[in-house]
Amino acid sequence: MAEETRPTAPDHLFISYASEDWRLAEWLTLKLTAAGYRVWCDRFQLLGGESYPRDIDVAVKQQTFRVIALLSRSSMDKPNPMKERTLALNISRDRRVDFLIPLNVDGLRSTELDWMTSDLTFIPFERWNIGLINLFRKLQQIDCPRGLGDGQSTVRELIASREEVLGSPERVWSNACEIVHIPDRFFRYIGMFDPMAGPTIEGVAFVQSPDTFWSFVSPSRAVKGLETEEFDCKSVIGSGDEQVRGPLTALIRANVRQFLLDRGLESTPDGDDVYFPRGLFPGDRLNFEHYDGGRSWVQVAGFRSFRSQSGTSTLTRYHVCPRLDPRFFDYSAPAMELSIRLYLTDQAGNPLHPSRVNRRRRKIVKDWWNHEWLSRHSAVLHWLSDGRDLVVLTGGSEGEITFRSRPWGFMAPVSIREPVEAINRAEDDVVTEQLVEDDEPEDPTQIESS
Repeated sequence: MAEETRPTAPDHLFISYASEDWRLAEWLTLKLTAAGYRVWCDRFQLLGGESYPRDIDVAVKQQTFRVIALLSRSSMDKPNPMKERTLALNISRDRRVDFLIPLNVDGLRSTELDWMTSDLTFIPFERWNIGLINLFRKLQQIDCPRGLGDGQSTVRELIASREEVLGSPERVWSNACEIVHIPDRFFRYIGMFDPMAGPTIEGVAFVQSPDTFWSFVSPSRAVKGLETEEFDCKSVIGSGDEQVRGPLTALIRANVRQFLLDRGLESTPDGDDVYFPRGLFPGDRLNFEHYDGGRSWVQVAGFRSFRSQSGTSTLTRYHVCPRLDPRFFDYSAPAMELSIRLYLTDQAGNPLHPSRVNRRRRKIVKDWWNHEWLSRHSAVLHWLSDGRDLVVLTGGSEGEITFRSRPWGFMAPVSIREPVEAINRAEDDVVTEQLVEDDEPEDPTQIESS
């Protein structure tokens, strides 16, 4: 028996998906709900105080404003997603509106779609954050109702009520470490020097232009005959003068980069990053000590096997790239922010074409949960500090650049039970499970930098 319908106008978004895509369906539902939209997704039987409908057909026909379909290779032949898409397409024809909003989750090509959906206009959703922005724009264009007064509170209450949220407190770690000391002064040098050889100086320099470079090294140790100007680091940081503060930030980055190279890392061909080369550690495993005192390891270089849709298999080499950036105003005190990136090459060590890099990188890190990211951050900081409390970089004649090896953390009043694997799980050079990628390369103009 069909449930009684409300006299209100359709105001719900119905999420249609295959069970394999449940993570995206759940994430999307929470994002839409937080934005104030009423959403039906069977992952949430009670959302915003409203029960999930017993009669799907009636709910879609009478109370749904649009159906959002997650189109993936898993969903193409599943009975329920197919039935929901068919119903939505029939409503589209009857009402002469785009009732179905398809999200292309896997980068499906037109040849992989069925005859009903092959000519639809999709929202690309391989990159969830970009896809969500485009979905919000679409919903605004079609004046989708936003009936929840405070969707963020609804999401907070939902998360607090789920079994994964525990009543016990939990320590949460950031990726930012307090900067303890930087040199008191730095210098701008103006004058011509050999751009190929760089400035003649006993230390690290940031070359801003063919006739200007910056350094912590005092004029007594620099090349003679250059115009010199001295700056006070603390005054520059507090002044807000980006024309001087920017070079100071770049100079600290240059010192960090040289420090990493001196420790055995290698530069990527474009010079943007440094990475852990193969063979730097036995088995390419970086041993480290947890904050709780336990010891473990992470793999900093290895292989992954990729199989294309045509059946061709290739090996990709991956290397962990640690990146340290000074942040003067993003936190309560100046900090060094650590991010973990990946550098990918072919089996011979040649950089991958940009059209392949991001797709393969996403496949590799897809199942890295908070625990995996924290382990890699912990390992890098433990290694940089040699297990001590501080990481110390030589800053030139004016002193050292020093930051703490333990990032900022705080105690959350509740904790979350996450699906975390053991930190020291086996991680072979070549995994037996092949990661599948598309034959068709990405648009190089859309490649992200991370």
